[in-house]
Amino acid sequence: MFTCTEEQRKDAVDYRPHARNQHARKRLSRLETLVTGLFKAQESHHDPTRRTSVDTELRSAFEANVTKSTLANSIGKLELTDNGAAYTGSSHWTTILEEIQDIKSELSEEYPSEISTPASSVQDAEYTQTFERVSLLNSAPYLAREDILSFIPARKVADRLVSHFFNVFDLGPFLIHRGTFFEEYTRFWIAPSNTPVMWLGLLFSMMGTSLLMQRRGGFRESTSELDPYEMLDSYRAMTAHCLSASEYLKPSKYTVETLILHFALDHNNSPDASTENWMLLGVIVRVAMRAGLHRDPSNWPNIKPLQAELRRRLWIMLYHMDFFTSTQTGLPRIIKDSQCDVRLPRHLLESDLNFQIHDLPPERRCNERTSLLGLIERHEIIAVGAAIYDAVESGSASPATEHELLLKLQTTISSLSDEARFHSFETSIAQDPMSLLNQICLDTLIQKDFYLLHRRSFKAEFTGQSAANKQCIDAALTILGHQRRLDEETAPGGIFYSIRWKVVSLLNQEFLQATMLLCLALQRAAKLQQSSLYRKNEIVQALVLAKPLFAKKSDRWTEARKAVDAINAVTLTEQPHTTETANGETSQCWSNWESWMDDSMQAPSLEALDFGRDVTLDIYLLGDDENWAMNAA
Repeated sequence: MFTCTEEQRKDAVDYRPHARNQHARKRLSRLETLVTGLFKAQESHHDPTRRTSVDTELRSAFEANVTKSTLANSIGKLELTDNGAAYTGSSHWTTILEEIQDIKSELSEEYPSEISTPASSVQDAEYTQTFERVSLLNSAPYLAREDILSFIPARKVADRLVSHFFNVFDLGPFLIHRGTFFEEYTRFWIAPSNTPVMWLGLLFSMMGTSLLMQRRGGFRESTSELDPYEMLDSYRAMTAHCLSASEYLKPSKYTVETLILHFALDHNNSPDASTENWMLLGVIVRVAMRAGLHRDPSNWPNIKPLQAELRRRLWIMLYHMDFFTSTQTGLPRIIKDSQCDVRLPRHLLESDLNFQIHDLPPERRCNERTSLLGLIERHEIIAVGAAIYDAVESGSASPATEHELLLKLQTTISSLSDEARFHSFETSIAQDPMSLLNQICLDTLIQKDFYLLHRRSFKAEFTGQSAANKQCIDAALTILGHQRRLDEETAPGGIFYSIRWKVVSLLNQEFLQATMLLCLALQRAAKLQQSSLYRKNEIVQALVLAKPLFAKKSDRWTEARKAVDAINAVTLTEQPHTTETANGETSQCWSNWESWMDDSMQAPSLEALDFGRDVTLDIYLLGDDENWAMNAA
């Protein structure tokens, strides 16, 4: 019987002219071998010169076989299923391999779809299955599914908490699609043991969020006979167990949503800024990137409109969380704008979206105020603030860069709608409390951007009279003015009393930074012996009024106690007084804060106070700094 080789059979049956080019096929096989070798080289410790040689050879092969336009148009690969998502960038070896597969399909329909696996790879796979990889992030012990299910409360309790989540937590319906969730919720109570563990984590995180809102709002009614504080701790712990059990580093359905809610619970557990939160957020952002959330869904036409909008909403929330957490801890932002292309979510109500629609309806108008619209409006200001923070975080920006950023900030402010702007309390008393609160938050962020832009020069070149110094002082005074009114209007009978739980720690860190900035201004003016500090009387008055606001939170907020100490240090009475010593002599005891600052024997200097883990006030104000290592305890 006549036989032929596989190569001869391919040439005989594949009659397409371009597929007969055996030389091209050999070059593709060689290219495939190079890519596979590159992947193996990443897991070994070859000689650097050999790696360079492989890289050069690989690059040359691509230039010979793949057009540059093909690679330029490649945005990576997104594998999207009902259970999760996995994104791979265009430079990853698997994406490159897919490019090869596309070319091979043009050459021959019968070209093998997968490369042969070397024997060593098979051995490695068997080894991985036998010895599970241990990671610092996913090796924590977790409970079994049966034990996790035992912590689910009675149906009545769960119903109330879930209802509270969707109806009181403004961003709840934008984070999780209500209709889809309740279909899954119904199925869960029919067959709990068939429910994915990650979905259980989402449920625990939603119930924990609901309990946190109830605790902040001072709700007296209880959803259960159990202690709400114990329930909150229990649900937070169960969320962590579910995340670990579901291998959250491999994103599946609801992984990012659960991580966001879990982060919020941890972040709001203490008002003090924590670097641990910044590290946790770094993990969440990278998990989100692994799911491709940093790329706009329009890059993949197969993504349904509802799913696309939900992905955009998740990303904008992560972007804002990254900005606030990084600026609060004085550490670099995790998200790099140059690596992302996500559009803003559309201003649509929950009723506008469902999985059946193929074309999104027109956006709602700006006068239809929603929490999502507030999130969208804040984003432009936050994006400018992020650019400013990136530019000045490692050192002072050049005058040209600073001027360019200032113009960008001013342009962004001028583009805001009138409905988004804060005017005054007196002209806004007829507004919806939530709309007014959004305006205050946005105005505070605007002032924060001015402060971030000039914070370096404020420390290094303080005169109290320069335009940059004045802008910082104006911004800080405005922020502390918002602090006073928010405190007044969250009291019984106030405008914000009905939504007071949303104000509790919303802007704590911004109030704290504004306070430190004004304290530093007074201290620097004293050292420079400036009696004509810009808006000096207003600064002193603002700090005196802010002191009791921090004092009443100092029992649960460590940084509030430090703020009280700082205010005490710089706002002593204006006149010296005479006291009698033990031997009957008289001495002049300076209460004037300027003279007191110059006399290190009478009181510790402001910079000696314990700000920000035993660092000086300058370091606390500026965040990350080249002097951190020298000043940190």
